[in-house]
Amino acid sequence: MLFSYLFIIANRSPGKGGIVINRIPNASMDFYSKVAGMGLLLMAVLAGFANEGMLNRLVIEHDAAQTAANLVENEMLLRIGLVCFIIVLLLDVVVAWALYTLFKPISLNLSLLAAWLRLLYTAIFGASLYHLAVIVEMLDDESSTAADQILLFTNSFTNGWLISLMFFALHLFILGYLIIRSSGYVPKLIGYLLVLAAIAYAADSLAYFLLWNYMDYESTLLIIVTICGVLAELSLAFWLIIKGVKMQPVR
Repeated sequence: MLFSYLFIIANRSPGKGGIVINRIPNASMDFYSKVAGMGLLLMAVLAGFANEGMLNRLVIEHDAAQTAANLVENEMLLRIGLVCFIIVLLLDVVVAWALYTLFKPISLNLSLLAAWLRLLYTAIFGASLYHLAVIVEMLDDESSTAADQILLFTNSFTNGWLISLMFFALHLFILGYLIIRSSGYVPKLIGYLLVLAAIAYAADSLAYFLLWNYMDYESTLLIIVTICGVLAELSLAFWLIIKGVKMQPVR
């Protein structure tokens, strides 16, 4: 709230009492576009490796002993995956700032809300990541109790991540709406893809917590989330890197 208030004060037109949105020069917009696009692209690579190359490969659901054995045997891979996730968190903050700057000419309030939602997602995901850090400290303990605790911590990480994705889904939904509303600022198709990805993320997270037989639908939901998420976020990333955003939208 303090940040929002200070920003509004900073953008108040002197002597008029009204709020004006600063027009950002196209050169600056190009810079922010590149920052956001490169950040999104790098996050996709790092998160993909950490999730698919490390987490899904080493963690065996409902099998504490095998999970513990996999993590002990591949400790360096676990550590690398953890570092990748940490870098993703840092990039999320940068991307939230860059996207906010890009889209505030469309709607100051909505772009600010989208930025805060991405930061909330980052904070919750970061708190969940603590559980993976704890696992690293437990790998020397070979007892069955330690194995159960390791699986518990991995499940806690997954639960926290899925909760955080609800905030991320809302962030994508608002971002998609801003793009659709911009009338050519960024292609509307990318906006619709982001809205579709938001619905997919939210549906998967809600299904995980609501359906007792979630495992029966997990594969299908994950395929939908992966296709929608990758298509939407990479489309936005490549557009921002290659084409960028201009202050005068093309209708």
